[in-house]
Amino acid sequence: MKFPRMFKYLWITILSFRGVIFCFLYAALLALLPIMMPGKPAKGAYVLLLMSGLWVTEVIPIYVTALVPLVFGPLLGIASASVISSSYAKDTNILFFGGLMMACAIENNYIHKRLAITILKIVGSDPKLLMLGFMIPSWFLSM
Repeated sequence: MKFPRMFKYLWITILSFRGVIFCFLYAALLALLPIMMPGKPAKGAYVLLLMSGLWVTEVIPIYVTALVPLVFGPLLGIASASVISSSYAKDTNILFFGGLMMACAIENNYIHKRLAITILKIVGSDPKLLMLGFMIPSWFLSM
């Protein structure tokens, strides 16, 4: 017996939204943990397990998953928003974020390709100079 065409389209629609469906079902299933064991440790475990499931399945992007504690921490009463956000704003994190922004800007404007072509024009095909020609700009850009 063949399924009617309507069920085929319904199944395709369900499969196209499987990530969203997984998010809600996984969060609802894990919500039993803080309900059955009240307290901050159970709520913290809920956030931890939710994040690990979302990281492993990559249903939502990893950088969005990393912000889950900022939302669920104050909502569940685990900690205040200022305490949670202060751990995100450490000096090394800001430095790393600035480096990533600079790398994205260099890549989006094709500066890396322009730099490579200019280096090849200047140093030519000598292997020693070519190696030095790529080491010096890498050293300069990583500062």
